[in-house]
Amino acid sequence: MSWLRNLLWFGRVTLVDDADDFQRLQLVQRAAGNGGSDRITDRVLRIAQFGFTSVPPIDADVVVINRNGEAALGVALGTAHRASRPRNLKPGDAAIYDVRGRIVRLTEDGIEIDGAGGMVTVTNASKVRCTCDIETTGDVVARADGKAVSLNALHDTFNLHNHPPVAAGGSWGSGPPKPQA
Repeated sequence: MSWLRNLLWFGRVTLVDDADDFQRLQLVQRAAGNGGSDRITDRVLRIAQFGFTSVPPIDADVVVINRNGEAALGVALGTAHRASRPRNLKPGDAAIYDVRGRIVRLTEDGIEIDGAGGMVTVTNASKVRCTCDIETTGDVVARADGKAVSLNALHDTFNLHNHPPVAAGGSWGSGPPKPQA
């Protein structure tokens, strides 16, 4: 019955090989009780959910099931990293996150992306289409003929320009245009 005791165990990640079709982990299972020693197991197959992938950080927690109770036939079913796991999500919420603090939250109020002060980049797309209003508290910069054009700079230039406006009846008016908000 010792195989039954070895069927399921918890450990920590000490090394990750992400080069092949399946990820392989080196794990340490902490010794229980007094006088025991930690058990290191190499090349444990890691199974992740379809559509999601990650490389667990060193010292992440891991749950392993050993087929037939044999450590050499172990499969890592789940990993977690306590220090970077987002907390206080509401029932029904989901999140994708990393150890750097970047997170995508799917909430009942909408989708939230926190770039943790870094760049958020969209690449290899033929077009990005928004079928909604876009609101920003920063500047919008577009590239026209290879030259950067700032929406804020265009707004400021418009508000500063001055020419006599045309008045009714063919006469010239005077003064600057009404500034845009």
